[in-house]
Amino acid sequence: MSTVLPVPQPPLAEILERVSDAFVALDADWRYTYVNAKAAALFGRTPEELIGRHIWTEFPEGVGQPFHRAYERAMREQTPITLEEYYPPYDRWFENRIYPSPRGLTIYFSDITERRQIEAALRENRSLLARIVETDANGIAVVDTAGTITFANPAAERIAGLPAGSMAGRSYAALAPTPLRVDGRRLPEEAHPFREVLRTGRPVYDVQLAVERSDGRRVALSVNAAPLVDDTGTLTGVVLTISDVTERTRAEEQVRVLATALRGLTARAQKAREQEATRIARELHDELGQALTGIKIDLAWLDTRLSRVAGVADSLALRERTAAAVRQVDATIHTVRRLSSELRPGILDDLGIVAAVEWQAEEFATRTGIACAAAVRDGAVEVDQARATALYRILQEALTNVVRHADATRVDITLATGTAGLTLDVCDNGRGIAVELANSPRSIGLLGMRERAGEHGGTVTIAPVAPHGTRVHVEMPV
Repeated sequence: MSTVLPVPQPPLAEILERVSDAFVALDADWRYTYVNAKAAALFGRTPEELIGRHIWTEFPEGVGQPFHRAYERAMREQTPITLEEYYPPYDRWFENRIYPSPRGLTIYFSDITERRQIEAALRENRSLLARIVETDANGIAVVDTAGTITFANPAAERIAGLPAGSMAGRSYAALAPTPLRVDGRRLPEEAHPFREVLRTGRPVYDVQLAVERSDGRRVALSVNAAPLVDDTGTLTGVVLTISDVTERTRAEEQVRVLATALRGLTARAQKAREQEATRIARELHDELGQALTGIKIDLAWLDTRLSRVAGVADSLALRERTAAAVRQVDATIHTVRRLSSELRPGILDDLGIVAAVEWQAEEFATRTGIACAAAVRDGAVEVDQARATALYRILQEALTNVVRHADATRVDITLATGTAGLTLDVCDNGRGIAVELANSPRSIGLLGMRERAGEHGGTVTIAPVAPHGTRVHVEMPV
């Protein structure tokens, strides 16, 4: 018959009650001789309910479980055992530290369910991260502070032109052999993203490199690099992401070439239009204008002759018809002059952009009834004919948009010289342009304004202004 050991007296009992772990003691017959409060709470019992009771009688569901086998083995072999296992009856994970003696077992155990759940989540996250890194199209590599690659995903090896699994252990230079700047110059060692991060401890982004691979292929790379630090904040390495942007770079270069060609074509087309407009304006003014003036002179001569013919029937009616014809010719001459000015205002060629802007403001107010004032500030200077034409056409388009869309009652035009060159502002008090419309590539008129300015290195900004209205701001270098 087993003997129940006496309950440990303070300070041992007090110590056992204060430990954070649950603690029980079993005699050689598997009966509880001591149960601290933490253990009793886990069991849902009181210590008194368990002292002297057989463990497997009280917890028969534990028989055959890993804990049962571990207790049996520790008692049999008299060897301490540490065990972490899931206990289905409690749906919890426990860590058991089992210490045998000839008189029985002492067991410390703790609920590690939360820790195991965190570890499982970490394993899942690591697995997910590993899958992402392995399948990422961008190269990812980790380099220690000595410059040795400790990890490289398949994409990094593929971009570097190296066999799979051959990059780890190499120098970081294997990631970008013989790196060059975008302009073809050799990249200094200290400018390498890895060295930059080691020196500053700060990330670097989108470093553009061109490298010659061992297979002779030249590739364009975009490299990001960021520091890796330990819990103390000490730099332990650098993580690099490498993107092969060869095709993108080639496509961007093609776009730049095409854009340059398109700008040249647009400039030639606009120049041709201006030349044609000038030719038509001159023909209207010189040929048609002179012809109409000749007709007016002839009609005036005819009117004078008719007035001298006395007694001729219907002479009064003929004179009235002649006067009507003169009025019609006058109106036609005025129309010809207006069309000629709109096609190519002579004042732009004769007196320059300042006078042309002031004339256009007066003409706009007269034609539309919308108040329009032009101001020249800061001693605005004259520009060459091409820039003057571009500014004038932009002004015309801006005023046309005011009439079509703004519902404005006033327009203010300001021409000035600033640090950026010549500036032109056209501000109305209308409903204001929507931001998305101001930047829409579908707005052909606005796009044309920007293209005209861009041909001469200038810019056009179009935006709503508070409390209402729209501002067209043009900057043109001189």
